[in-house]
Amino acid sequence: MRNVSIPSSTSLIFKDQLKVIQVFPFNFIVDGVEIPTHPLQLFLTGTFNRVPILLGATHDEYVLRVLYEEYTSPPNSTEDYLTRILPIMTYNQSEIEALYHPNLFNGNYSKAFVALMSQAAFICDARRMAGYMVNQPTYLYTYNHAPESFWLSLPSLIIWPGAYHSAELLNLFQTASPLLYGDQMFLPNELNLVASTRRYWTNMITKHQPNNNISLTWPQYSSTMDQTLVLDINITTANFTNVYPNCDLLSAARV
Repeated sequence: MRNVSIPSSTSLIFKDQLKVIQVFPFNFIVDGVEIPTHPLQLFLTGTFNRVPILLGATHDEYVLRVLYEEYTSPPNSTEDYLTRILPIMTYNQSEIEALYHPNLFNGNYSKAFVALMSQAAFICDARRMAGYMVNQPTYLYTYNHAPESFWLSLPSLIIWPGAYHSAELLNLFQTASPLLYGDQMFLPNELNLVASTRRYWTNMITKHQPNNNISLTWPQYSSTMDQTLVLDINITTANFTNVYPNCDLLSAARV
């Protein structure tokens, strides 16, 4: 692992992905000072600041319309998904392609695309990063609750209801608009999830670990136990691959 070869951004593997994913305006730049070398190399060699870390992703990252429409070139038909998206995003690995075939999503190529992109670009990478950082306190979460407020589930915001990209942050920064300030953006049944999320994040900031004696205990991540906190109306803990069984294969296909 320490001698892994990191492909150049000009390599064919990345050029092909530009047929699906747009260049993000906030990509990191290896400047030799703030970011001295590729972050993956830093993780693999252990040359980074070892501080407690909390990280995770939302279950349906790509139902956020800006991700789906602005930062990717989404499929326009089943054929387009099967011939353009799937081979590129699975690195032509037939075993992974089979896991995201539209037939497994009631024939809906858009739902297959959202699952593939959410897991390949966010979810499985969060777990992978947690694995690199287990020598310091690391806490991994998956946010699985779809916001229920009318204003947080508008068709102009999301493709369909789901736990979209940044949904968990609404619990922490209640300033979406003057009309949705504080807890006004949540329904009563969501308030326990909201309060627990705030406690976890506040404790992480002030105590360098997320737990107290009120909310469910969040287990520290280890590659052996592979435990994650599932943030939903009913907060639970689970084995990560029980929630996302494709992540082992997806991560193995990556650099």
